[in-house]
Amino acid sequence: MSKQSVRKQWIDFLRGIAMLLVIWGHIAPEQDLFFVITSPFKIPLFFAITGYVFNDRNGDWKIFGKKLFFSIIIPWLVLSLVWARALSAIVHNDVTRIPVLFYNLVSGKTLWFMPCIIVAETIQFFIRWLLKTKRDRYIAMVVAAAIGLFLGRRGMARFALLDVALVSQAFMLFGLWYKDHEQWLAEKLGLRVQAAGLALYVLLIAVSIFAYPGRSLDVHMNEYYNYLICGAMIFLSLLLLFLFFSGRRSLPRWIVFVGQNTLAFYMLHGFVRSAFAKCLSVLGIRRQPMILWEGIEMVAVCASVSVLALIINRWLPFIAGKQRRLRVYHNQRLR
Repeated sequence: MSKQSVRKQWIDFLRGIAMLLVIWGHIAPEQDLFFVITSPFKIPLFFAITGYVFNDRNGDWKIFGKKLFFSIIIPWLVLSLVWARALSAIVHNDVTRIPVLFYNLVSGKTLWFMPCIIVAETIQFFIRWLLKTKRDRYIAMVVAAAIGLFLGRRGMARFALLDVALVSQAFMLFGLWYKDHEQWLAEKLGLRVQAAGLALYVLLIAVSIFAYPGRSLDVHMNEYYNYLICGAMIFLSLLLLFLFFSGRRSLPRWIVFVGQNTLAFYMLHGFVRSAFAKCLSVLGIRRQPMILWEGIEMVAVCASVSVLALIINRWLPFIAGKQRRLRVYHNQRLR
């Protein structure tokens, strides 16, 4: 296996882990401890991976735009099923819903991550296009993140999550920084240092729980209860994840598969959850607010979306932003 193939597998694995955490968070939103522990890396991990694998196509904005359109925008518009909702509105003679459906989609009120990542990647492209040195790019990304925090604190620039897209430049900066120093970090930060980092992360979690009870950082809402503590937890958690999994070969294949199909899992799991709830209702089964039921729902939803992802990969790869059919569990290319 080539170095690139190994790299792609661990990246897909990390994507898969983050995606599963997102789904579980939607299924069990009342578990406060889960959010306190995972929020520092759950969403930032997606952006950090984007920063790590980002390719500015040598500054060619036409190539970048085409790539963005076919790999993200088309899947977003198709898999969001907004067209199906619009058709339903027409059938039920409720055409006034159609503009609202599209506004909610574009503004980020529904499936917020999609317009946010489109804006974030566009900002990232222009930073790399305009600035040629690493130092200048690093500075620009820090400035962009600071502007995003400023806007977020004032409730501004929420359309298409522009404020979050700006803050995410800091997460993407981590991915870029890690890629630039990957070999040095792997050599200098061994298992003992990683264990110490994990202990520090646990300590920071404990401090957060006692100092800010009932609160967790929320990237989606651009909420950071303490910039120093939240920033330290984000950086430390991302560093530990990248260090521990970088280059690993033996990784669970299904989680890698989830990572390869994050667009399908993110956009379809909500519809599958609704279908699952309706099936339970038809059968006269009431979902109980307990971890056993949540686990059953998690398994059912992930299994169903996996089947849908396989169907899409086999017959309709273009609607998932893939130019060619994927073989299950094999890494083909980076998004």
